[in-house]
Amino acid sequence: MKKRARWTACLIPLLLLTSCSFYKPERSAEELLALAVSGLSGVDRYTFDGETTLLLADGRSARTAKFEGEIWNHRNLSVHVQGAQDVQTGQWMQIDRKGPDRWIARDGMKEAEEGADWNAVQTLERLVGAPKNVAYLPRRHENRAWIVKADLEAAHATRDWKRRLEREFESAVQAARTSIAKLPVSRNVDFRREWNAEIARSRKELERMMKGLNVQSTYIVAIDRRRMLPLEITELTTLQYERDGQTCRESRTTNVTFGL
Repeated sequence: MKKRARWTACLIPLLLLTSCSFYKPERSAEELLALAVSGLSGVDRYTFDGETTLLLADGRSARTAKFEGEIWNHRNLSVHVQGAQDVQTGQWMQIDRKGPDRWIARDGMKEAEEGADWNAVQTLERLVGAPKNVAYLPRRHENRAWIVKADLEAAHATRDWKRRLEREFESAVQAARTSIAKLPVSRNVDFRREWNAEIARSRKELERMMKGLNVQSTYIVAIDRRRMLPLEITELTTLQYERDGQTCRESRTTNVTFGL
């Protein structure tokens, strides 16, 4: 009898542990993701910090950006970015929510560019609205969080990156125009001619690259089991394209942690 009791005492914790490992909430993974992102709008103040690394086809790190942000009054965001080429190092920016999935950076009193990758809240909002396949990762269930994996449809991810690359290219062109306009008149004419030729060449190269561009994006989101709010996001994106007859691959990894 004592032996049977000992076996029972051993089996009960084992069964509990096994059932917890494979237990999933009643909601689908996609419903849980939407619920968690929606829940952020009900949090008055929270923070996030993250890092993005872009690796070129040859394995070199092309750009690493670290960022941190703070949301307050549900709709206001201050963000601090370091290491990104498109944002001045150490600059704090003010970004305001203009509606669902719509955040606008403010430059003084004028509305400037739309919120970028370092706006982790907008990243989640866009993820919810994007066509995707969402599933639980049972082997990664932790005591504190559900882990869901969202694979964007390739066509959607590719269109999104084409718009992103075109936007970044035009932004770089506009910045160069502003710099050239400040040159002395004696240098301006010749330099502008050379610059226009280089821009035309670069634009054609970009168009050729985007014709064969294929993008795969996966997001892994950890969601707090008790509060039903996102804890962490990991984005894994791979870009494949043709250049000079060769297949090239670049990858981007972003890791974000929320302070709730």
